[in-house]
Amino acid sequence: SYYVSEYGANRIARCSASGGKLATFGRKGTADGFLLGPQYLSVDSRGYLWVTDWGNSRVVRFSPDGAFVQAIPGIAGPTGIAAREDRLYVSEKSSGRILVYDLSGNPLATLGEGRLEAPEGLSFSPRGTLLVADANRILECEPENEVWEVRGDTSATTKRLVIPTVS
Repeated sequence: SYYVSEYGANRIARCSASGGKLATFGRKGTADGFLLGPQYLSVDSRGYLWVTDWGNSRVVRFSPDGAFVQAIPGIAGPTGIAAREDRLYVSEKSSGRILVYDLSGNPLATLGEGRLEAPEGLSFSPRGTLLVADANRILECEPENEVWEVRGDTSATTKRLVIPTVS
């Protein structure tokens, strides 16, 4: 199965491999388990689903069956999200940086301050580097030592660029 973010409906759908909806969870609101404009999704190594909740300026964690587990509040413009091993990476578009948390939601580090314009989509390459859609550029970062490289620049032809999940 896989998950689909339904931004306008303020919910998440869990779908079968053939595309049929198996379940939906979340609904419009600000309380625990409610969403306002869910966007990007990532499943961590323990099977929990993390959702960037744009309208509530937070990231929300749900159990695999859709039960609310926790929220990490206070993220200015949470967009992209990617989980790898024991870390969660969240792009904070409004502040131009990537926030790094452990899988319990504790802040660990910040990446890209002063280097990023408007980070959005995040994904990990097969070799473990972080790929970032930043405005009209694709950047690659080695998170451990924060070495950044531009992998593509489409600023002359593209208005918005995002990165799909790489597997």
